Amino acid sequence: PQNFRKLTFEDHTSLRVQVTDNSKKLYYLNDIPLVLHSRWAMQWTAANRLNIAAWVTPNDPAIGALVLKAAGHLPLEAPPVPNAMIGYSKANAKQVIAQVDAIYDALRVDYKIRYVQASVPYSGPGDASAATQNIKLPAEVLQQRSGMCIELTLLLASAVEHIGLHAEIVIIPGHAFLGVSVTPDDKHFEYWDAVQVNNNVAGDSANVATDDVYALNVQQHTIVDTIVISDARNAYIDAML
Repeated sequence: PQNFRKLTFEDHTSLRVQVTDNSKKLYYLNDIPLVLHSRWAMQWTAANRLNIAAWVTPNDPAIGALVLKAAGHLPLEAPPVPNAMIGYSKANAKQVIAQVDAIYDALRVDYKIRYVQASVPYSGPGDASAATQNIKLPAEVLQQRSGMCIELTLLLASAVEHIGLHAEIVIIPGHAFLGVSVTPDDKHFEYWDAVQVNNNVAGDSANVATDDVYALNVQQHTIVDTIVISDARNAYIDAML
């Protein structure tokens, strides 16, 4: 597993299949060419769309550390706020929003995360083309303190999933942002766009602005895709190690 964690490039190797008996007599030997792709490589196709959830890593220790820092921002959020990062447990919709705002503000203030402009090369389930994009994992983004929109969205999604919230990745032409259900029944979603960190916009303001962006794209029929993380988990797509 450690070697696969370091696989951030394409490697041409081979798989040896060898069959012997107990006396070591050889019956079969074959070396099969094998291409190992980078763990960063996401091929944006309709068939692979749910695979992006593999980059949502809620159990990574770096995500736990982020959520711990976010808890320190809760008293600074607009009331009402919960006493801790409790997810949906005894929390109303506004308190759920406050928790996501706190995560956003921890990235902005404590990690001083920066957005690096790069588009998402995906045109939705009806697109037959395929484009590959290198996407770093959330812990790597935290370490480097910068990321593309899709990387920052996956980082936010990892943190909200860590506290038990339901996340989705919203794709609009060339861009991605986070949706979070503020009720456990998934009937009301709010939105956050990590691009706002470059302008030092607080989490609550980013939420209001991104809600408007989402509503505009719905009105213009320009939502490319909405990838629900729980759908991916139900399809046995788990977080990368």
